[in-house]
Amino acid sequence: MGGRIGEAALSVYVAQGWQAMTMDAIAKDAGVGKSALYRVGPTRASCSSTMFALEEIQDMDTGNLREDFLILARKFATGTSDLRV
Repeated sequence: MGGRIGEAALSVYVAQGWQAMTMDAIAKDAGVGKSALYRVGPTRASCSSTMFALEEIQDMDTGNLREDFLILARKFATGTSDLRV
């Protein structure tokens, strides 16, 4: 379940940005109820942290979460990511 939520959080973030990355949007994209998200954590930040558990990006750590997100978004924008979104 965490992988699906991580992929959904990433998908919403890349497509719509942080402001649109709500618990409702993540749940809809993941095809789960919001209660499943709250098992991961109480906030969208906790759901987004599951993105970094995805294998491709486990080694990516600039020491700055915002920069990590931007690198990840650029990978998707340029098509250089192997993750399905």
